[in-house]
Amino acid sequence: PLSADTWFRRSIQLNAAGLYEEARKAAMRTLEISPEHGVAPFSLGVASLLEGKPQAALAEFRKASPARREAGVAMAEHDLGHPTESQQALNRLIDAYALTNAYQVAEVYARRGESDAAFKWLERAYAQHDSTLVHIKFDPLLAAIRGDARYVAMLTKMGLPLQPVH
Repeated sequence: PLSADTWFRRSIQLNAAGLYEEARKAAMRTLEISPEHGVAPFSLGVASLLEGKPQAALAEFRKASPARREAGVAMAEHDLGHPTESQQALNRLIDAYALTNAYQVAEVYARRGESDAAFKWLERAYAQHDSTLVHIKFDPLLAAIRGDARYVAMLTKMGLPLQPVH
């Protein structure tokens, strides 16, 4: 109950399950335990983004750690209909974090509906052993690419089951 990381991971899972209010509560608990937690605001932003509230998401994303901030801003600006601002944030993300946050770049491209680029960056994340790839099967930001044959190929390459485990 006093592990900020456990509460943060719970917020990720709740967002994936579409339980946005519960995800917010878990992310807020993360910040109560660890006010400097740089990724919990990202989870808050994701909840708002998935609820169709990009302006609220933008405010939360701006509080996140630098790489997650840029990824979140790129997605929120896209959803707000601001392609230039979205691309500028994505460019900042790529320029500063291409070697460490390829998965977040893939999330942005997937959210923006740019499948080819999303898969390019997922491949890059795989090559870089990006630990965030553990979210690939349930990340709601990747929802737009799940119907693509390359998604199944990526799961197979990673040795993950194609069907949910019960």
